[in-house]
Amino acid sequence: MQQLVFELAVPEPPSFANFVVGRNAEALAAVESLAAGTTVETGMLLWGEPGSGKSHLLQAAVRAARDRGVAATFFAGAAEFAAADDATSAPSALVAIDDVDRLPPEGQARLFTLYNTIAARGARLLASSRQPLAALAIREDVRTRLGWGLVYEVTPLSDAD
Repeated sequence: MQQLVFELAVPEPPSFANFVVGRNAEALAAVESLAAGTTVETGMLLWGEPGSGKSHLLQAAVRAARDRGVAATFFAGAAEFAAADDATSAPSALVAIDDVDRLPPEGQARLFTLYNTIAARGARLLASSRQPLAALAIREDVRTRLGWGLVYEVTPLSDAD
């Protein structure tokens, strides 16, 4: 027997309001602050296992920034970022890049340039990874730039959550 799934309602787009916090209250508050432009940090890295909510938070931050009238860009992953011709010159005040741990060497070079550009113009970078910063197989100059900002582990929900 096969169970049928009916889409009775369109899923809500990711937002801070529909993020189930669990043990991620501090990370959520930091991302909200970054999206609101009220933090002094240039960058932030969220890491954690797949399904923990990293992509949700990146998309929610971009949405919150856009709702405030701020230019914000979301790259759904390393391949999309690496393929974007204007990724390092776009005038976004917030740039979110999912899965930086999957960037090829040329994408890592582009991320390094983007970080320096963002820092120079007072913009913000929000990135995600499946691994902690120290374990990332990336260029050392990119690792240090990402390490200049805040780094949070996003933990998956427990059964009780």
